Amino acid sequence: PFGQEGVAAAFAQAAAAPPPDDRRTFTWVGGETAALEHLDWYMRSGQLSTYRGATESFAHGEANPVNSGTRLSPWLAFGCVSARHVVHEARRYERAHGKSSSTGKGHGKSGSTGARLHTELLFRDFLRFSALSWGTSLFKVNGPFRVEGLEWGRDAERFAQWRAGQTGFPFVDAGMRELAATGYLSHLHRQCCAAFLVRDLRLDWRMGAEHFEACLLDHTPDANWGNWAYRILQRPCLAASRAQYPVEAHITTVECLAWPVVHDARMAHTLRWVPELRGLP
Repeated sequence: PFGQEGVAAAFAQAAAAPPPDDRRTFTWVGGETAALEHLDWYMRSGQLSTYRGATESFAHGEANPVNSGTRLSPWLAFGCVSARHVVHEARRYERAHGKSSSTGKGHGKSGSTGARLHTELLFRDFLRFSALSWGTSLFKVNGPFRVEGLEWGRDAERFAQWRAGQTGFPFVDAGMRELAATGYLSHLHRQCCAAFLVRDLRLDWRMGAEHFEACLLDHTPDANWGNWAYRILQRPCLAASRAQYPVEAHITTVECLAWPVVHDARMAHTLRWVPELRGLP
């Protein structure tokens, strides 16, 4: 066990926090007070009315999954605010101001934006309880769904390019650079970057999960590793996983290429993180 000197030495050797990046659009401050202040602002400013769920892949306009999240996930991860309190405030807002329709499709994705937020938080708890059932299989190469027959590469150069946002696919690169600079990424962007590593680069999905774990401010093992494990499921596996994991449309390379057209048609978000593309016609 470390004594006080050992603990101090360990912290001294730890990597320093990255310097502030002027491209970030949001900065988190830790603690319950900051969490409640942000939640209060989110409701008072009417942001709930334009909330788009984490997987509303084809929501158009400014209110889409890339830029319309609640930004509450780091505070939820650290216990600074409870999911129950967030749902309470969402219901109170809708009683006072009325309900706005969600654009989502599928089970639990229609109805009001407040109901959609509630569904997302329930899914967060679902992953937590699922992880208790999965145990250490969550961290094994075949994942908790025991996917067989896949061979994973461990090409260090390809992985380094993906991690640094140098793949040549602008939307993927923008996501990876944003993650490194801010410690945050929208769920849709996480899906896209993860799918690219797994489906296109064919690299060991656990390398990606470990990188996300090292970067994410809102990291919890159940959500991060659970979502990564789902990325390795092939279409024939979906039916088998139905009882354990809600089935959603499978992400393909074509979708990853189409998403920036839908969510970032003017490339404002992409160019913020991949400025070398500004000179292109």
